[in-house]
Amino acid sequence: MGAKFNSNEARNPIGVPLRAWRIRAGLEGQGLAELLRCHPSKVSRIEHGHAVPTATEVRHWATKCGVDDVDAEAIVDRLFNAREILKGEGPVAAGIDRLRPYPAVMRDLGFIQLPAGGWACDEAAAEKLVELLYDYEQRLGY
Repeated sequence: MGAKFNSNEARNPIGVPLRAWRIRAGLEGQGLAELLRCHPSKVSRIEHGHAVPTATEVRHWATKCGVDDVDAEAIVDRLFNAREILKGEGPVAAGIDRLRPYPAVMRDLGFIQLPAGGWACDEAAAEKLVELLYDYEQRLGY
């Protein structure tokens, strides 16, 4: 089961926890960038939601910040769901297409609207959406 989003993560579900890991580790952006062997602006862009890291980058970030695998994999789950949705693939993306005109329903299911448009969710919200659509289609006889 994926981690739940808190209110601080509502606009930036990937960057906010990564920034919190860095701060808890006592690292400045420059220091983390050196450990990750990347440009400091990349760290900043990811933390502020202007760039999306790969799953490998999230895992490296977690390792350098001393974060356990469970927390790191929760963020990787968010990435997977967000990427699947953005590509328009899978049952979650199909469900979002159907519910796009109803943002209140999306939020009630646990989805969050991303700054650049689109939606992201944790694993529990994705499962809830797929289950809801399955029940709906069963009632319609699909």
